[in-house]
Amino acid sequence: MSPPSAPPRLFLVDAPGFVFRAFHALPPLSASDGTPTGAVHGFCNMLLKLLDEQRPEYLAAVFDRGPSFREALYAGYKAQRPPTPPELSAQFPLVRELLTAFRVPVIEAEGLEADDLIATLTRQARARGLDVVIVSSDKDLMQLVDEHVRLFDTMKDKLYGTEQVVERYGVAPAQLGDWLALVGDTSDNIPGVPGVGAKTATKLLAQWGSLERVLGAAEQVAGAKLQQSLREHAELARLSRRLVALRDDCTLEQGVDALQRQSPDTDRLGALLDRLELGRLRQRVAPTAAAPAGAPPTLVLTRAQLDALLVRARASGRLALSLDLDPAQRPPHAQVLGLGLCADHGVAGYVPVGYLFLGAPRQLPWAEVLAALAPLLADPGLIKYVHDLKLATVVLGHAGLRLAGFADDPMLASYLLDPSRGSHDLGALARCTSARSWPRRPRPGVVARWRPSRRCWRPPDGAPRRRRPPGSSPSGWTRHWRATRRWPG
Repeated sequence: MSPPSAPPRLFLVDAPGFVFRAFHALPPLSASDGTPTGAVHGFCNMLLKLLDEQRPEYLAAVFDRGPSFREALYAGYKAQRPPTPPELSAQFPLVRELLTAFRVPVIEAEGLEADDLIATLTRQARARGLDVVIVSSDKDLMQLVDEHVRLFDTMKDKLYGTEQVVERYGVAPAQLGDWLALVGDTSDNIPGVPGVGAKTATKLLAQWGSLERVLGAAEQVAGAKLQQSLREHAELARLSRRLVALRDDCTLEQGVDALQRQSPDTDRLGALLDRLELGRLRQRVAPTAAAPAGAPPTLVLTRAQLDALLVRARASGRLALSLDLDPAQRPPHAQVLGLGLCADHGVAGYVPVGYLFLGAPRQLPWAEVLAALAPLLADPGLIKYVHDLKLATVVLGHAGLRLAGFADDPMLASYLLDPSRGSHDLGALARCTSARSWPRRPRPGVVARWRPSRRCWRPPDGAPRRRRPPGSSPSGWTRHWRATRRWPG
């Protein structure tokens, strides 16, 4: 007899909590029109990770709407919180629009908090035989945890069951409301009982079992001050208990059946991410069609090949350039190992000038390449796109070239669009922003980068190779090179 299959899972996303965490965790991001996008970016990344790794059968995002009934019970509820920054408030409608494009149902009701709606949906889902995963970091929601209900904190990548809740708070999930009523909660301004901390509350509940029993046994607890605090603040503790209690009887417009996961509306999603200028996310969720592949880059080893490439650049009126420098040296004195040139779509070449290793082909002298490039680089009428323009200006300027006519720097543009990107080098940008599949390692026909060994000097006495002491004269020392990649064949 085959084992029974696991029941379907309903994932309930505590949307306000994750929008707040994304807003404060990431650097401020905005589109070119000033629209703030940092929280949208972080929330979208969280949602994509959840969809890719967990693959939920049912899914909904839950929001607060308006003041809740708890404000009527206690005027100080959440009163200590500062006003929501306008940069954050402006992103909540965008997050809702994002969820609509993902076809994720949005659950909200006037006067109710997300916690109450999650509690209601959890009860309904369990009645239908579904397991529930609450996607949140809110400890209030841990009251709902049991054998079939888990809490998943995506920021910490931790799943909380009954055992994990007991390990963290020392009480079972069913006792967590009583524990919070005794201790209080500074994040929501829940008063609790003065003088009762986490350890004391855990001991009291372990001994007496519930809040009401603890209050009824106030004269029997150890410590005169604790007895007095429990007697004098019993009603405050009961008020705190009502504040932390989760309602599971809310009236909802959508039932659990309407929460089955659907495929995203890629057209709508792509248009939204284009509008917000979140290009990296756009390529992940709704890639654009790949441009027709041009010819592979040419390995430029002769003056005729270089001249042909530069003539094509003159004809097209534009030239893209990227320098390949020795990573062991710093500009402006860093040695140029080669440079990439693109004269038009599909017309590109790599010009090696500084590779020294056994079997390396004969390369054009750097001085000859500079002489050929000088008129084009100095021509303001020829539009140029240079990756890491600042570095290129320093290195080429040190070589005596006058630079003019630059239109764009892809590295700078990448940083402005997405400061959180791990790398802004040209290879990383090609892999992130193009629908075409780009190799991470060289293939035949693609120029490989050679790196010199960091220990690349042999002293005059013939001792083993080592780094030359900083500031010492290179006189008598011999430079050695070691390749880290094979030259493509």
